[in-house]
Amino acid sequence: MTCARLFRVHIAAGAALGAAGGGPCADAADLAVKSPVASTVYNWTGFYVGGHFGYGDGSLGPNLLPAQGVFFPRSATGALGGFQVGYNHQFANRVVLGVEADATFPDALDLIHRPQTPFNTSLDYVGTVRGRIGYAFGAWMPYVTGGFAWGHDKVRVNDPAGNAVSEPGQ
Repeated sequence: MTCARLFRVHIAAGAALGAAGGGPCADAADLAVKSPVASTVYNWTGFYVGGHFGYGDGSLGPNLLPAQGVFFPRSATGALGGFQVGYNHQFANRVVLGVEADATFPDALDLIHRPQTPFNTSLDYVGTVRGRIGYAFGAWMPYVTGGFAWGHDKVRVNDPAGNAVSEPGQ
């Protein structure tokens, strides 16, 4: 065999083996490979709106003063509800700054269960506006907050029959 003929035999043999390989060479790239699991990235940035509801039952302690049950109620119970709205912004270093406002509206505190006293008080609403700073650990964010709070209350002076004689501010 001459060199040229030997070279042609090698090319023919290589072509035959490549064709017998079962298909195109791209088959190796089409193999199923497990992709890495995408980690969930939690971000605290955004607006939010919410509501709250609760019920409280409290006592003003033992009757240490003889006239305590006459001038002030012995207990304060009732439901309350309200809403809150706010915005948080999370920075690249995971520090979160935010602002929030809320309003809470308590119901009449135990007016049916307590006898009329010379003085009755009620709390009409409570509101707050505050800032917050926190540090995000994924879906968990400890924070500190501070701001302003205000409320509206009423004080009534009653006659012995329980009718309001005076309501300051009205």
